[in-house]
Amino acid sequence: MSSRFDVVQQGPPIEVFNLMKLFQEDTNKNKVNLGVGAYRDENGKPWVLPVVRQMEKQMAADETLLHEYLPVLENHHLVFVKSGFSQPRVYRYWDPKRRAFDFEGMVEDLSGAPENSVILLHACAHNPTGIDPTREQWEKIADVMEQRKLFPFFDSAYQGFASGDLDRDAWAVRYFVQRGFELVCSQSYAKNFGLYREST
Repeated sequence: MSSRFDVVQQGPPIEVFNLMKLFQEDTNKNKVNLGVGAYRDENGKPWVLPVVRQMEKQMAADETLLHEYLPVLENHHLVFVKSGFSQPRVYRYWDPKRRAFDFEGMVEDLSGAPENSVILLHACAHNPTGIDPTREQWEKIADVMEQRKLFPFFDSAYQGFASGDLDRDAWAVRYFVQRGFELVCSQSYAKNFGLYREST
């Protein structure tokens, strides 16, 4: 069976893993690992500045701090641009007026997407809204994607955070696989298993 990936060449090794290895082998007692996105103490444990903890408490207690965010992460857009996609688009997902998932808007946008478009989907615990499609809605999304020959790219960074059950939160990805979709699933265990440093 042929695959869309038959023509893809092997990429270069990931530099960050080599840097982590070099850091672990370095015997300098004054070394500091700034490559993991978090400052760590001498035991490798995350360390938060006391002033940051103080401000987090202060901001959490301030009821006047209300924010609205576009329900997509800018880093996804940047990843696609840097990967050579010339016109990444955002499909509707969050309806700020209803304060709810815009299922109809999403389906309409997917129905109008060019054939063979790559569609980024959050497997569960949508970031930043936290709102996920129901199973019936996932089935309709899969129908549209199959009809339009769209390529699913699942981002699964919060498995277990939506329902509290790792198995249940994998349902959408498994459903698409059962339907026969060829897809990519970017799976992270950094948050749900506390394995940020391991880049899993």
